[in-house]
Amino acid sequence: MEAKDIITLIIAGGALVVSLISLYFSLFHRRISLVGTLAAWNPRTINFENSQVCEIAISNTGNRELVLREIEILSSPEIESDLFPVLESEQVPAVLKPGEVKLLTFPVPDLYLHKLAKESRMLRLNFHIFTTEAKLKLATKDLTPPIGGADIPESDWKPFKLQ
Repeated sequence: MEAKDIITLIIAGGALVVSLISLYFSLFHRRISLVGTLAAWNPRTINFENSQVCEIAISNTGNRELVLREIEILSSPEIESDLFPVLESEQVPAVLKPGEVKLLTFPVPDLYLHKLAKESRMLRLNFHIFTTEAKLKLATKDLTPPIGGADIPESDWKPFKLQ
């Protein structure tokens, strides 16, 4: 065997290894991933009486379907005896296919936002996500209540991920 034959075999073997790794990641590797971000407060596309409209964009960046079961409104830090509004959205529950992006629009009551701002607390959104293995995962986003026309802090615009 000559040197050129050995080099040819090494290149062919390397190509085979790369092909097998690619095959594994495309067919067998299960990647569960979701990324979301605040898209807008009060975009004026939908009006809700006595509420601020929140838009959150979520994207299934994995390769398996996910089910968005519920969006829960809480506060941060939580107070044990605190009451929370029930979030109503026709967009939830929803199935997110791999690579799909959804824009979720929902109202957050003004009274609750004023209460949080008065107590210097954050609005916490918990996204309840079910995987194809029926496991519950959470994606959490803390937001500053948009009261009085103040600018939205940069931290509110940062993306959040599935935990």
